[in-house]
Amino acid sequence: MSADPAALGRIERIEDLGLPPEAQEVLRSLTDYGEDRFSGQIIQALFEAQKKGDLRPVLDVVETWYRTLLVRNHPDYMESVRWAA
Repeated sequence: MSADPAALGRIERIEDLGLPPEAQEVLRSLTDYGEDRFSGQIIQALFEAQKKGDLRPVLDVVETWYRTLLVRNHPDYMESVRWAA
């Protein structure tokens, strides 16, 4: 995923999203509930992208979910959640 999404500017074609193959991990790791939430956010982002003529909202949704997946897959994640509670 990009280090600085704002540096990419306007995105007009899906090819320009620059999604790495690892982004597929997001879809493979989702529960049914997660799939529903992810799909809803993607659809909302597509509507926003259509209004703006810019696919950045789609990239933002995928990047957010991917980064969340990375954090949740960290070996210390559950221990950190318990500590935070």
